[in-house]
Amino acid sequence: MNIEIDKYFQKSTIRIKITGECNMNCPFCHEEGGMTKLSEIYPDKQFVDIVRNLCEKYKVSDIVLTGGEPLCNQYLGEIIYKLKRLNQVETIRVVTNAFLPKKPEYWKQLKDSGLDSVTISCHNIDFKDRFKNSVIQIEHYKRTYRNSA
Repeated sequence: MNIEIDKYFQKSTIRIKITGECNMNCPFCHEEGGMTKLSEIYPDKQFVDIVRNLCEKYKVSDIVLTGGEPLCNQYLGEIIYKLKRLNQVETIRVVTNAFLPKKPEYWKQLKDSGLDSVTISCHNIDFKDRFKNSVIQIEHYKRTYRNSA
C-alpha cells in the first residue's frame, strides 16, 4: 500500500494506491513509489484497521483512492463502502483516467457506496496530435460524462 498524507485546504488527506493495474502506460502510475508490482488491495479487516489508525492518528477526513487505475480494482465499491463508514472520514474521492467503459449503474453503485467525487485525469491526452484526435476525444469525454452523471 502506498500512502501519502498532505494538507488540502486545511483538510487532512490521505492518498491510497489501491492497485498497480492500469489500462494506460503512464510512468507515474506504474513507477510511483517503486511499487510496480502491486496487484490490488482487498478491503479486509487489516486494510480497514490500518486506514482507521492512520485517519485517527493524523486527523484525516478526506481519502483519495488512486492507482494505477482504481476502476481496475474489482473491490472498489466495497473499499469505498468500508472506508466511508469510518467515523472521521467525511469524503472519499477517486482519481481515474476515465477510459474504462463503465455503465451508469456502476457509477450509481459507487455513489451509493459513499463515493463523493471523481477526478478525471487528462494527462493522457497527446496535445501534439490534439487536432487529429479531437473528435475522438470529445466523443469519449461526452460518453464518460453521460456515464458518470
